Amino acid sequence: MRFNDGGQIHHCELKPVIESLLQIVSFVANDTENAPINKLVELYSKVFSQSLKEITGKDLYDDLNALASLRNLFAHGRDLFIEFDDPFANKATLDKNPLQKPAQRLYQAGIIKDFKITGRNYHEFQALFYSDDILLYFYRSVQKIENILIESIAFIPEKSMIYMPSLVDLEA
Repeated sequence: MRFNDGGQIHHCELKPVIESLLQIVSFVANDTENAPINKLVELYSKVFSQSLKEITGKDLYDDLNALASLRNLFAHGRDLFIEFDDPFANKATLDKNPLQKPAQRLYQAGIIKDFKITGRNYHEFQALFYSDDILLYFYRSVQKIENILIESIAFIPEKSMIYMPSLVDLEA
């Protein structure tokens, strides 16, 4: 690289800059290898000029967070539980429950009709989280996020070098 310093031209090696950038890329690659979604979202904001929430919009971003909560329950083999405020009142709550975020998103999407969980219907409420409707709702959200991220690529050579196939349409 040519560098002008007070009228004196210097020829500088770019090797130290390139090595530093490669170290940063290697660090980010290693950090993302087994990272949970929260860490990936955080790293995304550090690597790119916009946050993931800015790119995807609030609704899809909230779907992603809800899916992460649900994924953690399933991946770690945890039971889906519902606590009752008062066993005699027969009314359950999702406060501080890992199902709360997914349930709120699914309620907003119209898949969960209400939060009137009782001793007589709680098993139906729990069973919803294993249903095709919920799987497809979150899968479609991830497909939309994938498409938005691909479209947000501003560097044309990068866009032409996508090596992973897109998520398939499960309903075809």
